[in-house]
Amino acid sequence: MKKNNRNIRKLILIISGAALMTLIAVIAIRQYYILKQPVSKTISAVPVNAALIVQCKAPDEKWEKISGSPLWNELCGIPEISRATRDIRYIDSLVRASSPAKDIWAEEEICISMHNMKTGPEFLFVIPVKKGGVQKAITRNISKWAEGFSEEIVDLYDTEIHNLQIHEKSRFSWAFSNGLFVASPSQELTELSLAALSENSGVSSGNFMELYKTKGSEALANVFLNGKGVYEAIKHWDRDPKGNNFSFLYEYANWMAFDLTIQDEMVRLNGFSTLPETKSEWFKSLLTQEPAEMTTASIIPLSCSFYFSLNLSDINTYLLADEKYRQQYPDWQGTANLLETAKRDYGVDLKSELTAWAENEICLFSYDNLPMDSMADGNLLIIVRSRDTVTARQSLENLVRQVNGPETDNNRFDFNGFPIFTLEIEGALPAVYGNLCGSMKYTCFTFINEYVIFANNEIALRRLILDYLMENTLARNLNYSRFTEYFSTNSTMVFYSNFSRNAERISAIGSQNFYKLFQSSFPESDRLGSIAVQISSNGKMFYNNIVIKLSAQTESKPKMVKSFVWEFSADTLLTGKPEIIKYPASGELAFLVEDVSGQLYFVGSDGVLQWKYKKQGLINSSVFQVDKFKSRKYQLLFSTPEGIYCIDKKGNDVEGFPVLPEKNPIGPVAVFDYESKKDYRLIFADAGHVVQNFSMSGKQTEGWKVPTLNNISTKAAQHFRTGSKDYIVITDFSGEVYLLNRRGEKEKEIKAHFATSESNTFYYIKGKTPRICTTDSTGKVYFLKFDGSVETLTFKDFSKSHYFLYEDITGDKESEYIFADKREICVFNDKGAIVLKRTMNNDISADPAIYNFGATDKRIGLYTKTSREVFLINNEGAISRGFPEFATGKFTITDVDKNGDLDMVLLRNSKLIAIKLLQ
Repeated sequence: MKKNNRNIRKLILIISGAALMTLIAVIAIRQYYILKQPVSKTISAVPVNAALIVQCKAPDEKWEKISGSPLWNELCGIPEISRATRDIRYIDSLVRASSPAKDIWAEEEICISMHNMKTGPEFLFVIPVKKGGVQKAITRNISKWAEGFSEEIVDLYDTEIHNLQIHEKSRFSWAFSNGLFVASPSQELTELSLAALSENSGVSSGNFMELYKTKGSEALANVFLNGKGVYEAIKHWDRDPKGNNFSFLYEYANWMAFDLTIQDEMVRLNGFSTLPETKSEWFKSLLTQEPAEMTTASIIPLSCSFYFSLNLSDINTYLLADEKYRQQYPDWQGTANLLETAKRDYGVDLKSELTAWAENEICLFSYDNLPMDSMADGNLLIIVRSRDTVTARQSLENLVRQVNGPETDNNRFDFNGFPIFTLEIEGALPAVYGNLCGSMKYTCFTFINEYVIFANNEIALRRLILDYLMENTLARNLNYSRFTEYFSTNSTMVFYSNFSRNAERISAIGSQNFYKLFQSSFPESDRLGSIAVQISSNGKMFYNNIVIKLSAQTESKPKMVKSFVWEFSADTLLTGKPEIIKYPASGELAFLVEDVSGQLYFVGSDGVLQWKYKKQGLINSSVFQVDKFKSRKYQLLFSTPEGIYCIDKKGNDVEGFPVLPEKNPIGPVAVFDYESKKDYRLIFADAGHVVQNFSMSGKQTEGWKVPTLNNISTKAAQHFRTGSKDYIVITDFSGEVYLLNRRGEKEKEIKAHFATSESNTFYYIKGKTPRICTTDSTGKVYFLKFDGSVETLTFKDFSKSHYFLYEDITGDKESEYIFADKREICVFNDKGAIVLKRTMNNDISADPAIYNFGATDKRIGLYTKTSREVFLINNEGAISRGFPEFATGKFTITDVDKNGDLDMVLLRNSKLIAIKLLQ
């Protein structure tokens, strides 16, 4: 159902197209206010190939309202439109140079339009002027401004067209006709404008005028968009070389009219649109639906990245039209076969069983910031409102019995009081509900109030249930409620998107150039807040309401103020965690980070690249600072599976390195300096289960017994000293613990066998009887004494992939037992009491880190890969102000610029970013 899946993408892409149109329109509008008094019948001078038209009758104070708005500060300065801005400035300089300015313009509207020409998008400016002295003044100003430029005068329609050659690639063409000043960088476009005036062949001669009459007179500006024209202008931003991702623009609308208004941090674009003559059957079917109220915000989680809701007056009419629409595609036969197989094999009518109980509302949403093509794994959910909860449940439970077998209990389980069922027919939901269900291969469902919620797996449903029970829904959020005050009560379609959660989706939709444009223009996309597109039908046209709101000024509580310190761009995607490098002698601070190709970047505390280094493989160890030559000139030492590397301060290999294994890949290297005399020992296990011990010469250390493990080791060895004795602790893949001395001999037999957890290391505990502790695969804490004896402590069961820390989080100088498992962070004291507990919205994806903000202010740093977010949790379990922050890897916190303030250094795709944290 690839083509059907594309249709839902088209609907979802309305948000991207609307946002893009808004950027173009608002930027163009800036000039209307600078150009002061406008218009006579300027629309008659616009040629028919216009993609964008903006008309405005606004004094300077209206421009001040736009330029002073927070959203304007986010939208202006996009590199892609720099050429248009330059052209606008030409006009501006001519206008403001005329004197007296107040006498230049007639009291009507000015017009700026964008057209797709052979050279690319070009702008046309149409400005009504009073005849006589004003035209002479403008001509005189242009002549003065254009001194030294080459000029050619062409006569057309009894009008002189002045063509100026500004420089090799820049032209400026202008003329007066019918009381209008017409100007453009394109001579061809100026000529087309004069033809439109003389021959009545412009947009005003066609059916565009029916929509034009709907424009509001009180708006800051009126914006008109031609669906096909805008598509032609921006299709080069489409990741699909055929431009299919943006083709919805000309399928949805011939022309769209918007009245622009700005209020506080809010920008609204609302008005009507007309369907093209070759109407899309899918959109055409929605014209017959009367707008209805959306109610699913009571179920949709606050952490959703987007939702798309259909609010219908007659769901059966819609479903029949959708089915008819899908029948024109070849893959419909597969759907028909599935429906027929279900009837033949199970005796069920899937369409009836899955829709007979449905009311007038269908909504799909996604939790996570992932590309559209990745949503089959459980990120996409569907909510269908039922007319009768009892009937819906009976119908669906009966369907499960008939398909899966009579033992319903085998096909359901309860989660916090909510039953979750699985229907064992692949593709059932897309076959019935069509485009909305996109990539939902499997069908799991549950019931909440009058709603039936479908998902691709039961994990997504459990996540939704928890959010609902914790009241983490849009309807319960004050910011969302304030945002929806600008919504219409009833609508046919609603699309809502949180910008900060959609960077990856934008990447999937647009080309790399589009993604780079978005990232460079909005490096902190969360400041753009939210956008909603509402579409309502009146039977003939759609009414569109687009609302864009900043989030920075609308938080219900003050956020931690964050500002960029610097930003560094790597060659490709960065991975891992930024390593802080602080040289002992100079106190110099820098950061080491690597990309997915294995290239290292050494970035100074000012964000400037100092050197790059290409190695084999990704780092699998800590990064150690060593002084091989005992000269207080430190080097960096680390390992990858392919070898051990040692690099000097300038990014060069140190003599004797890299040390590359002859045959077996190696595990993480550990560096020990037993006597603190800089006589380093490099200890690691290779894939042959052998534990090696090298000196800084890159050769095997004499006297090392070369012990053999029972399995491979994926963890670094650890060194502990108690009294005058040294112990080397290493574990293998099966979790077995080996206690060795400095010669590599087994020092003690561990008196209790246990399998250590896969993600955790050992922590040293001082006392009368020193010991080390770690956890096993169930989360039980094991205390290993150096005589081989073992004690245990159990708090609760955890999964084998849990993370464990033994550190002081409360600031009482006593270490606590810190567990992070799936979505839960739990902290226990040594008496077994819980001192901190919090459940996150997504699984914790990396080992937590403790950061010190003060004597008693310790915070836990967390990263959730699914949502691409980093968090700071204080020692009371609350999320620190200003978090979460968007990131694509782990982060670190330090004082980057040594001014006493803490800074956060994190990864965002190919960028290393330092952000200042100020309370």
